[in-house]
Amino acid sequence: MKNERKIIRDLASILGLGECIDYDACPFNDKIIVNMDGYALEYSKYPFLTLEDWGYRSIAAAVSDVIASGGTPKAVLYSVGVRSREEAQAIAIGISEAVRKLGLKVLKSDLNRATRPWIDVAVLGVTERPVSRAGAGPGDLVIQAGYLGYGLVEYLVFKGKIPLHEAWNIVGFARRLPPRIEKVIMRYATASSDNSDGWSATLWNIAYSSNVSIHLDDFIIDPQVRGLLEKYRVKLETGLTSWEDYNIAFTVKAEDAVRVLDECKALGVNCWIVGRVGEGPARVEYRGRELAYGWEWL
Repeated sequence: MKNERKIIRDLASILGLGECIDYDACPFNDKIIVNMDGYALEYSKYPFLTLEDWGYRSIAAAVSDVIASGGTPKAVLYSVGVRSREEAQAIAIGISEAVRKLGLKVLKSDLNRATRPWIDVAVLGVTERPVSRAGAGPGDLVIQAGYLGYGLVEYLVFKGKIPLHEAWNIVGFARRLPPRIEKVIMRYATASSDNSDGWSATLWNIAYSSNVSIHLDDFIIDPQVRGLLEKYRVKLETGLTSWEDYNIAFTVKAEDAVRVLDECKALGVNCWIVGRVGEGPARVEYRGRELAYGWEWL
């Protein structure tokens, strides 16, 4: 994990992007926040997902970074590389469905020919206070917003550990969107990050950027997912590595925790206090056991 962070920081320094290295999405100023994500077909689409699913998820993933940084997403721009008109249309259908459900606009799209399909998505948002991963302090509480486990089930289906026909019964399998709690994060969060690369990795991002320890007492898996994992005797702690769930981890001052939970409830979003923040150096523990970083793209 440390090697990956060093490489990313070195690349950011070369590109002149150091000021955004601790943000999920990048503040342009105190009002505008932006994000860009890219996806290669061979690394980001399971065989059982459609191109429509892939397009839908490209929006979900890119938008979740903006929400985690306290931004309200407003519009997207995207570019695709495809082998045929049919592929471009399928991806566009998935993108348009996600955009519609999120209440966004597509400002511009770009079409390219490619031997291996890819998608790039840019998201424009607004905020009154951008939130980074770097502000957590000892005494803060850790909030989980949204369920865990969907990405784990997809992986287990891919590995043949869980039948696909049973996984399709889970609401949120294949397609899911991030919780719309950007205003709660903007008002109360001391640090925040979305779960794209795994729950333990998400917590590590906050711990590393803030130079604090995170002591996790619990993690909340979707009840349908939990039932499926128990049925096929998968250890529930494996859910700590579940990725691309697009749920969010954020930290808040202890005195704000009740208000945060109340505002989450008013928005119809599931939020739980799942841990606390301690002194550094950076580490993440679950019930006293240190967690590995998790999935690493390098």
